[in-house]
This record gives sequence, C-alpha cells and structure tokens, in this order.
Amino acid sequence: MTLFIYLRLINKGHIKPGKHYKMDSKQFKEEYLPLHRELYSQAMRILGNREEAEDAVQSLYLKLWERRNELHNIKDKKAYCHTILSNICNDRWRNLSKLYSEELNEDIPDEQNSIYDAADFENTARLYISKLPEIQRRVMLMRLEGASTDEICHATGLSETNIRTILWRVRQQLKRLYR
Repeated sequence: MTLFIYLRLINKGHIKPGKHYKMDSKQFKEEYLPLHRELYSQAMRILGNREEAEDAVQSLYLKLWERRNELHNIKDKKAYCHTILSNICNDRWRNLSKLYSEELNEDIPDEQNSIYDAADFENTARLYISKLPEIQRRVMLMRLEGASTDEICHATGLSETNIRTILWRVRQQLKRLYR
C-alpha cells in the first residue's frame, strides 16, 4: 500500500495509524472461498472453457491472497472479486485471441501464391472458425446458420453486447486474414 493511500485511509477513518491489519488463512477462507462457485460461473461465461475458467479463478485467489492485508478496506467483497476476475478473464481472452490468430496465420496460404475464389475463401473461413475457442466458434456458427442475436443470447447465456463483440472480433480477424 502506498503512503498516499495509507494516509487517505487514516483520514477517512478506515484504519488507525500504526495498526496494520493482517488477515489469516481461516478468515480468508471464510470470507472469499464461499464465492468460488459464482466466480467460476462468471469465468465460464466469459471464457467458455473449463480449464481456462479454473485457471482464471485460481489467479484471482492468488491475487486476493497476495493482497490479503489490504482486503479489510474493501466494502463490497463480492463486487471487488467480480471486477478483478473480469479483468483477468479479459486478459486471458486477449492472449488466447493472439495465440489463435498466430496459429491461423500459419495455416492460411500467402495471397501472392494463390488466387482466392469463393470456395477457397469458404474453406479457409471454415478452417479459421474450427480453430476458434468454443464460445466464439459456437456463436459464429449459429450466426452463419441464420440465428438472430436474441436466439444466440438465449442458447449461450451471453449478453447481446458479448454476442456482438464476439461476432465483430471474428469478422475483423477474417478481414485481416484476407487483406
């Protein structure tokens, strides 16, 4: 905790000068472990992959444990956990997207060496879509089959904003691959 934050907390009456709060493992388990199921569900909604969701929640708990001596200042522990987890999942999502786009670029032939026609584009697009993370692939395939945004929301449990964002990202990646 920086000196500025420490002094600010003292002025607001959140902590007393000279007293340092130390959370023990028992208190940590009582306050934060009951949120595990809810946090895991949130990570699954964002990432769409069981292993990635488990890793994200584990990363959250590691961050919380590292900050355990500062957690007494948090008024809404649940909201704090959800915010941190959302940031972790978004970082993982970006990293996965970069990884998949690098793999995809290796599989797609150079534009100079081949002339794309509609069949080539469709085959390459299907190859790209098949390598997407599960939730992106599912959303894109449903859209290609003619499902509306509402139907996709109902089937996946994602919000309209998430659906639009996923579709936009996949389309942008396809455009980049064919420029």
